[in-house]
Amino acid sequence: MRSRTLPVLLPGLVAATLLSVGARPAGQTQSQTAPPAGQLTFRSTTSLVEVDLIVRDDHNQFVGDLSSADLDIREDGKPQTVEQCYLVRSSEGSAFASINGTPAPDDAPAHRVFVLVFDESDLETSALLRMKDGATKFLNSQFAEGDFGGVVVNGELFQGKLTRSRSTLLAAVRAVKPSFDSRQSRLLPFRMFPRIPGESEAHRIALGDQNLIVQLGTQACQDDPVACNAAGGLQQVENQLQQKARLYLGMARDATRYTLESLQHVIGALATMPGRKTVVFLSDGFFTAESLGELHRLAGMAARAGEAIYAIDGKGLAGGPPESPDVLTREAPIDGGLDRSDDGSGLLADGTGGLVIRHATDIETALDRIAADTSTYYVVGYRPTNSAMDGTFRKIEVKTKRPGLHIRSRTGYIALPLPPLAIK
Repeated sequence: MRSRTLPVLLPGLVAATLLSVGARPAGQTQSQTAPPAGQLTFRSTTSLVEVDLIVRDDHNQFVGDLSSADLDIREDGKPQTVEQCYLVRSSEGSAFASINGTPAPDDAPAHRVFVLVFDESDLETSALLRMKDGATKFLNSQFAEGDFGGVVVNGELFQGKLTRSRSTLLAAVRAVKPSFDSRQSRLLPFRMFPRIPGESEAHRIALGDQNLIVQLGTQACQDDPVACNAAGGLQQVENQLQQKARLYLGMARDATRYTLESLQHVIGALATMPGRKTVVFLSDGFFTAESLGELHRLAGMAARAGEAIYAIDGKGLAGGPPESPDVLTREAPIDGGLDRSDDGSGLLADGTGGLVIRHATDIETALDRIAADTSTYYVVGYRPTNSAMDGTFRKIEVKTKRPGLHIRSRTGYIALPLPPLAIK
């Protein structure tokens, strides 16, 4: 893996660069300062919790005629009163539709925001090439006037900012480079004698599960007595299993730490921007056994800031070669039995109202699907009955009173004050 240093990006830096925010004198509140002519001040939503809703019917068609009376929203099981409910159709010139007498606020953002996060620490080279090719085609065909975009390269936003410039985004995608190693290269020794079934078993071995060590060592010697004797017998085979597992665990921990730092960097940077932000995480999957709490925390922070995390699984069809004309190698990916890494992307997507597109072989189509999904949605706002911003996780449940409809939304958030929103 390349050695990288993750820079500290202050949450306001990206929005300041993007939206030309002026410094406010100390002690002066937003309401005390009138915005310059031609600019619009976004109100702070510290006390208002906004939830984006994707509503579809049994035929997977978006349902665009709901009202707030059709919705039941609860926080930690307690009913909440909807104060704001409107429909956003970004594909139609960022139109806002009034719902049941509650129109979109004057400060509703009229743009889409897409940030592509390449999981360089884990992506195998051919998968990374497919991801880059698909991202290039997507930007050329779907990135529209008024959209903002960003690309995370080597752990940070390219040029430290979001941009409306397609050419800058394309340059950012070109700047993404394969890592020295990848998830698949780290898993490759598991195939070799003595075999390890998967990363969960490697984790248990590295932590000293003697029963599993003996079980796998005995099985290896039964399956291949010649290799067992050449290794020096059962005891030496067990030692090899432990060495292999410890080496993998150390490298996997480092890669996961870098991946989570990159995601936290993006989540914090986007928190100062108004409206829905779409983060697309492009990955082969990553080691999650020791990071479930951190993943829940990141999802809760992203949800609080109005960020929906979508993930595209770059492994291609399990057990076969990646299907794309830009692939430079025809080697089959690691067998899915070795790689049990889907939970990380799933936790991030489920917690923020996004989706995971698994075994994607056509990355452009996957990105098009994400763009369509995030371009039409409802925004529901409420002031929690528990108004304390105390850093706890709050569970959100949104149901519809109309039968045959399916709602996807963030499942909770971390109750923290948001940073002041930027000026457009």
